[in-house]
Amino acid sequence: MEPANVRRLLTYMIVFLEQPTDAISTTSFHIYGWVANNSAMPVRVTASGVELEVATYPRPDFSKAIPEMWTAGFSAFVQLSQFKATKQLDLAVSSGSARLTRQVAVPDQLYKTAMIEQASRTVRRRWILNNALCCHCKTRLAGVSRCDRCGNEHQRGGVLDFLPGPHPELSFNGAVCSHGYDRDVDRIIAAASERGGMVLDCGAGWRQSSRPTVVTTEIFAYPNTDAVAVGEHLPFEDGVFDAVLSLHVLEHVPNPFTCADELLRVLKPGGVLFAVVPMIVPEHGYPHHYFNPTREGLMQLFGRNKETARVYIPTSGQPINGLQLLLNSYSNDLPERLRARFDKLTIGEIRGRELSSWFSDEVVTGLPLAGQVKIATNFAIEFKKDN
Repeated sequence: MEPANVRRLLTYMIVFLEQPTDAISTTSFHIYGWVANNSAMPVRVTASGVELEVATYPRPDFSKAIPEMWTAGFSAFVQLSQFKATKQLDLAVSSGSARLTRQVAVPDQLYKTAMIEQASRTVRRRWILNNALCCHCKTRLAGVSRCDRCGNEHQRGGVLDFLPGPHPELSFNGAVCSHGYDRDVDRIIAAASERGGMVLDCGAGWRQSSRPTVVTTEIFAYPNTDAVAVGEHLPFEDGVFDAVLSLHVLEHVPNPFTCADELLRVLKPGGVLFAVVPMIVPEHGYPHHYFNPTREGLMQLFGRNKETARVYIPTSGQPINGLQLLLNSYSNDLPERLRARFDKLTIGEIRGRELSSWFSDEVVTGLPLAGQVKIATNFAIEFKKDN
């Protein structure tokens, strides 16, 4: 819902459920929306009576539209295998005295698929524990979640958790990365699986379906996440994966060289590493965005050169993608009165005009700082070294 349409609804509701709408089509799904109230209130979400873990976070779009009220976004994730076979799930969201309910249909085959995926996830869990290291003392876990040496427990709420310590900066902020595998990735997974090997998808995001031989790690416990971990401290023994995937992840890692070393460490000799990292994209966060390497930068991350690594532009990496992302980001962040004017500009007008003349144009000066930061051509930094 557009923030501009919110005010007229406030007399009727202060809890709004954006997704799901009337049916689900995947074995895990995302429940999200927003709430508005006179003061901060906890948000509670249930699915057919089952209490779900809820994350709340700022929603600047709505706080700007209704500044006199407290607003927040909320998210909860559901794994269908949590429930008995059912034709529908009854969702309920409440905050303070406001309550909203919705029924979503569940296709018959979807529950069967969810149970098959859950069985394969159980198998992967055993494999992980048999090949995992304690995130504190690096002792081999040997099939159990509690370390015999230091006593550290690597399970939280039923999820394998290998975070080496508190990471408050990793709290969920509403950003969800969810994309499928392309043909290159499918080829790599198939080749490793045919050899009876396992594949690591490091920083997998929210995969709405799972593969029996693909172990997923993430900094958040999405429904499909096999193990919570950070890329700089992978919880696996050396050389245990036939293939390692890092898909649009390294730009979000504070220490990409350390993470790259870890990806190589857990890869078997002769195994395949496949990484995709953007160069020309707007700033974005899952939860943060740090680096956009060039071709040479990507090779440098893994200590390779053009003789030992194939670096190429995948279909999704064609320049038209980056150009469209930049233009869309610019237009979307402009105030509405300037957006129409910007959208009428032709590529020729943008290219042909003297660059210096743009800097005082309202289409440029009117772009809010938050929009400038996303797609700035460059940044400068100046500071004094600490004593």
